Amino acid sequence: MPKRRALITGVTGQDGSYLAELLLQQDYDVVGMVRRSSTVSFERIAHIQDQISIVGGDLLDQASLITMLSEFRPAEVYNLAAQSFVQTSWSQPVLTGETTALAVTRMLDAIRIVDPSIRFYQASSSEMFGKVQEVPQRETTPFYPRSPYGVAKVYGHWITVNYRESYGLHATSGILFNHESPRRGLEFAPRKIAHGVARIKCGLDTELRMGNLDAQRDWGYAADYVRAMWLMLQQDTPTDYVVASGETHSVRELCEIAFSVVPRWPHQREGSFSRNRSFGSENCRARRKPRQFINVGKVRRVGVGELARLDRFQHCRCVHAQDVLLSTRLGFEPRVTAAPERRDSDANSFGRFGVTGSGVFETPRGMDDHHRRSITPGGARSQSGPASVR
Repeated sequence: MPKRRALITGVTGQDGSYLAELLLQQDYDVVGMVRRSSTVSFERIAHIQDQISIVGGDLLDQASLITMLSEFRPAEVYNLAAQSFVQTSWSQPVLTGETTALAVTRMLDAIRIVDPSIRFYQASSSEMFGKVQEVPQRETTPFYPRSPYGVAKVYGHWITVNYRESYGLHATSGILFNHESPRRGLEFAPRKIAHGVARIKCGLDTELRMGNLDAQRDWGYAADYVRAMWLMLQQDTPTDYVVASGETHSVRELCEIAFSVVPRWPHQREGSFSRNRSFGSENCRARRKPRQFINVGKVRRVGVGELARLDRFQHCRCVHAQDVLLSTRLGFEPRVTAAPERRDSDANSFGRFGVTGSGVFETPRGMDDHHRRSITPGGARSQSGPASVR
């Protein structure tokens, strides 16, 4: 029996690399699309590069997409490629629109032309909620994007819905909240914090400059979230899903955990983290930097909580969305729900704290329950009950 074949755009990114690993484990023939460039980095997929097919393509060129689909005939397409950094979308709004919005139409139309039976996954984003219209957010929450990136993602989401309903495509949109890993770029807060703390620990820097320390986000674990992507395309009926941990934590909490993991070095004295006061020593601190980007207001985000669903008997019942859509329908449960314990032998390793991309940060033994729950990949709810991803 021939292997199922999947095409991943953005295969060299964080999500693309984890998804490629997962599909290989599921015995797929994996094709990764990369944009033709002399500077393509294969660092994240170097360990599996000989197991997947790399093909050149461009989301700005529909002809190349049609040719690629015709040649490889994938059963599934995961569209993960985009200009994915929110702050960059302010300085490059047109490019963001082309690659994050219109590119989705090009791929969907290429699928319609070549083989409408191909199953399509669109990587939507919690940035579409923007100025949130209800708390918690759910699949039916109205969108109110607050950046060019969010606006582009809204277009990509709705064109996916439109092609699903108009042409009968198996097209699914996954609305994912923030998900992190050691493969995340340094421009994203969790990795920036881990990298900065490691540099301070190793004497390469004396401070870590951050923006709004009180900003809150819902952070999950990328390797868990790509499994949810795959499960979405295994369903008979396509629909849209929200995937999140269901918990929010502040940038300040993230900094506190990261600094607490680093073993105290000789000149460090006891101290507590604060925005303007040093942590540890006078020269090693996390400081708030002036806001450098457009201020669109402080938005508190939370993961999806309850979803009102109308069943066939026409009565409305409130259920946890993650239980119905992810657990019941997809059979999805997070596998990474508790922070790993620190190994002292790794205390001085750059990689352990995210400098080389081989580690983020870990929770040490003896940390109180509040902090142990605060920064857990996948977002553990509590110590007493099972964690869930919403």
